[in-house]
Amino acid sequence: HIAGLYSEIGRADAAPTAAQLAATQSATQALVELTGEWQQLQGGLPALNKRLRAAKLAPVRADLAPPRDRNVADEK
Repeated sequence: HIAGLYSEIGRADAAPTAAQLAATQSATQALVELTGEWQQLQGGLPALNKRLRAAKLAPVRADLAPPRDRNVADEK
């Protein structure tokens, strides 16, 4: 959504429209909320990983990309 909005604004030789500005503000707010939720999840990882290790399970690693499902075609 953000990439499409950026592309749309970048194509014009004029200032962004009121609708584009409103969409940008909405996307920014959604990103701020999502970032806060992500930080909360990451804050709980040490305790979760400790419990997983105690159960002899692999820890959750937020620094890795999720595994790719080879049965799903790329969106591009």
